[in-house]
Amino acid sequence: MKTRTLAMIDNLTPIERRRLELDMTRAELSHQSGVNKGTLEAWANRKRIPRDVYVLRKVAQALQCHIEDLLEPDPDEVEAAE
Repeated sequence: MKTRTLAMIDNLTPIERRRLELDMTRAELSHQSGVNKGTLEAWANRKRIPRDVYVLRKVAQALQCHIEDLLEPDPDEVEAAE
């Protein structure tokens, strides 16, 4: 990853973290995955969550990883485990 100032790197979604590791812009990810840039932005801002496994598969392929790597744990499950 190129040097970037990311004040809240710990708060990134797994998709955003992987995208930045590959030094990829959202526009590039959108182009490579076929997923609308607005959708990717909504996911990054946690305004929406990815639900369609076929769409996630396209994003995972573009990010060279597995779908499981892009999923966030359910907040209720995290709270119960603590």
